[in-house]
Amino acid sequence: RLSYNFYEEFAEEMVAVIRMFKEKADITLAGIGLQNEPAFHEPYPSAILDPEHFNELIRVVGKRFEQEGIQTMLYMPEQVFTQEANPVSLYIDELQADNEANRYCEVIATHGYAANGISVSAPNFSQWKEMWNNAQEGDHPKELWMTETWLAYTSFGDALFISAAIQGALIWGNVNLWTQWNFQDQFTTNGQPNSMLYAMRNFARYIRPGSVRLSSTCTDVAVLVSAFENTDSNTVTLVIVNTATDNVSLDISAANLPHDYKTYRTSFGENCKYLGITDISNLLVIPARSITTLYATRTSSLTMNMIEDVQLEMNGGEHQITISGISDGSGGTAGLSISAETDDGTLITGLTLSAINPDGTALLNFTPGSDLTGFAKVTVTLTDGITERIETLHVEISSTVSVKEYTDEGMQIYPNPAKDRILVEYAGEFDRVTIIDFSGRVIKAYTVRSETTVSLELGDLPGGMYILRVSNEGKPLDFGKFIKLSGL
Repeated sequence: RLSYNFYEEFAEEMVAVIRMFKEKADITLAGIGLQNEPAFHEPYPSAILDPEHFNELIRVVGKRFEQEGIQTMLYMPEQVFTQEANPVSLYIDELQADNEANRYCEVIATHGYAANGISVSAPNFSQWKEMWNNAQEGDHPKELWMTETWLAYTSFGDALFISAAIQGALIWGNVNLWTQWNFQDQFTTNGQPNSMLYAMRNFARYIRPGSVRLSSTCTDVAVLVSAFENTDSNTVTLVIVNTATDNVSLDISAANLPHDYKTYRTSFGENCKYLGITDISNLLVIPARSITTLYATRTSSLTMNMIEDVQLEMNGGEHQITISGISDGSGGTAGLSISAETDDGTLITGLTLSAINPDGTALLNFTPGSDLTGFAKVTVTLTDGITERIETLHVEISSTVSVKEYTDEGMQIYPNPAKDRILVEYAGEFDRVTIIDFSGRVIKAYTVRSETTVSLELGDLPGGMYILRVSNEGKPLDFGKFIKLSGL
């Protein structure tokens, strides 16, 4: 180990190393770690540095950096997160108890291995959260970094494992940096890129320095979603990792995000493949075992909160919706105008939208068409005369009888999403099934014997999301949604 009497000389050496990188290679080091994995007895020369003496070293080197005007950050302890002897938490606690050393260290770094320092492992979500919370304590909260981990690549499953581990670190650990140990055998096989490299590209190419993570949640525990905004490049990035063995459908709800995204996917057989433009106001189908990146550039600073879809009873009278969060991006409303239109003027009648109020709200009013049921879309457009922000809501109008009589039992559609065929189950008998698109147009209609279960061939139905209605003797009974897969 480094003799405790030579900390000043070690600090001088670190100053020389940083200056050498700059003078010889014009590289400014953003950060430097003073000791790697300080609790391991390695077979090669290495230093065992307990929390107390590591803290002292940080204090000495940090003070020397300050005197020399060096801006390179210090990170520590780079301890394996599973290590029981002198765990990461002890190094953090020792540092935070020393006000001088604490202000010199800006980053808590960890390594992703099992307790032996060799086997593959990564912090689970609760461990990342615990580490993050620990690093935020005291007067000098710190960034959290993963500065080394390793997984030999053998198949796409390894790429998916690393992607899920990165998502866990981003979402629960709020990490600012993720580093693999090396390229060969991880990102390249026999000198050629493999799917782990392309999976990393789904993150690294589109989550750029300066990005700030936005809060994101998903109700499906097998699907990990992270979101980022970069005000320097005026971009928004969403990364979706589906670890399940089935396709999943996602309804993304977010306020003041772009609607259209360039889409890239890595899966078995796809290497960060560009898939075109995706409109996230529609339901998304995320294939099983895949990493999908959505990347958009903001084209407008206008703001308007998301408008929730509504379900109404037939002949329910006039309905009013308050639209909020309207502004020019700086909190003002001067010079803004707002309008609304529907794709079905028969089902949605008397559509009006008030002027924008000083508090950034406007009132949307409409009345369902008399004795009509179905689905319609309402599009609300906010503009300053140059740019626009558009929000949409879907309106479902169903009969009072079906709502009262059949809500408890409901309808099941499976598989959903489906490729060639669906099974429809309902609590009561029905004799007709109708497939409707979101414009309210009838796409297919099936007359069936009075049944409670029926199998339907989807045939040449285009891929997308549809409404399915079951009825009996001309009376609508219930509605459901399903997705028809195409080209997946």
